[in-house]
Amino acid sequence: MEGIKRIYLLIGQKGSGKSFIGTLMEKEFGIKFIRVEDWAKKIKKDRNVDSEAYLKQVFEENENEIRDSLTDMDKIVFESTGLTEHFDIMLESLRRDFKES
Repeated sequence: MEGIKRIYLLIGQKGSGKSFIGTLMEKEFGIKFIRVEDWAKKIKKDRNVDSEAYLKQVFEENENEIRDSLTDMDKIVFESTGLTEHFDIMLESLRRDFKES
């Protein structure tokens, strides 16, 4: 039987402490912290950050990172402002495959 997978979501406005809490969870509890902003910076290049194609790619790649991480570990934590429909799509996809508790 596979172990239970846990995804912890830190959601809030910029500057609300999501990254601080995620970093603390990683340091104190060993739960991998995935920063959405890090993925956004990696794929930005010269694109407009408000571009729908850019936002879609950010959340698709973030979802892939979450799924990949959960093949090797049972818990991850990630952060987001949650202010785009692409976040909602990603979250719904994760909810379908990972039971909420």
